[in-house]
Amino acid sequence: MVLYNCGHPKNKVLTPEVVNKESGAFLHRFQWLGDDEIGEIPFVWNFLVGHKKVVEGDEGTFPKAVHYTLGGPWF
Repeated sequence: MVLYNCGHPKNKVLTPEVVNKESGAFLHRFQWLGDDEIGEIPFVWNFLVGHKKVVEGDEGTFPKAVHYTLGGPWF
């Protein structure tokens, strides 16, 4: 999951031309940004099924968005 701040000045570099020309690595590594400009979200908003655990009684571990890393529930 990725959340973009579309108003951030550094993201203006992501024109259709740049996105179509640059490598997948450039985009996946956010190479147009400095490391200090890349944040994170709490794991419950990108809950990795099979990697994270819900702790019974701890609402801070309950998933809010589920990432099916091992395939969806339809498999």
